[in-house]
Amino acid sequence: MIIEKINYLMPSILEANYTLLWQPLAFPGSDTFNQLIVTGLIVFWIGLTGIFFNRRLVISILLAVELTLLSINLLMLTFAAQMEDLVGVMFALYILCVAAAESAIGLALIIIWYRVRRTVSVQYISLLKG
Repeated sequence: MIIEKINYLMPSILEANYTLLWQPLAFPGSDTFNQLIVTGLIVFWIGLTGIFFNRRLVISILLAVELTLLSINLLMLTFAAQMEDLVGVMFALYILCVAAAESAIGLALIIIWYRVRRTVSVQYISLLKG
């Protein structure tokens, strides 16, 4: 019933046998697939090095965490396209929502911390003990 409604609204997306809901853009062994994997791993490595080697500002650590989450999102979408699976796309959307919420909460905490201490340096975080 639902599939027929979707097929009525978007007939170009669904196939005739209702097995594949979307067409993958990259296949295993293709240049696009390998480039997406390498790009995702490079961005993940940049995010990890930003987390571990930058210990001065909280904002840069938050940006590095966002880079790692977005690279995981890119890899999730790449493998979902390779496996022709819609569940991977749903997980990628969930990761994107979690990253947005984490970024909003983190920035709110940084703004409050800056109003109180007039700095966003990591070395003064231990003063948050209550």
